[in-house]
Amino acid sequence: MYKVKDFIKGLMHLALERVTYYDNTYPCNCGEINPDGSISFDCIGLVKSLINEPDIAYKTSPAGYFVRPGQVIPDTTENGILQLCTGVSTSNFLKATPGSYLCMYGRHAGVYVGEFTDPSGVCNVIECTVASFDSGVTTSYVDNDGIRWNHKGGYQEGKWDAYGMLTKYIDYGSDPVEEP
Repeated sequence: MYKVKDFIKGLMHLALERVTYYDNTYPCNCGEINPDGSISFDCIGLVKSLINEPDIAYKTSPAGYFVRPGQVIPDTTENGILQLCTGVSTSNFLKATPGSYLCMYGRHAGVYVGEFTDPSGVCNVIECTVASFDSGVTTSYVDNDGIRWNHKGGYQEGKWDAYGMLTKYIDYGSDPVEEP
């Protein structure tokens, strides 16, 4: 089972060290590694690809996509992944466990990773998004009410509806999560 610290480490690597871009066309939305080493996802494809292929964040050789029938997590929608979560909540977002799945019903997905500082400021979410923040795998901030910001104290860009833990796929308890 995927350990939460490794899940977060892979997300951080993609957000801060890899060339990524947003693409919502199949198969590019599923972690396609291109000949130049860049990698593409859409928001939900980022979550599904990392769970199905934990090493995808570190691969650089051209490869196919990593969301296929019969793999670990089903190929489903943002809401479908939320239905696979335990401990689902629509309030107190800052009480989310690092590694928790975030969902905007039918529109967007991300992962709460705990507070860290990147060049934009204090962040606590990693997601793959279009150019409203920074096209590709990027960082943002969620406040206690679920409001999505480009970074803590930055500008508002939407609201998360719910969060939950992917306990069937991620081990949240065996190792303490270090601050990113």
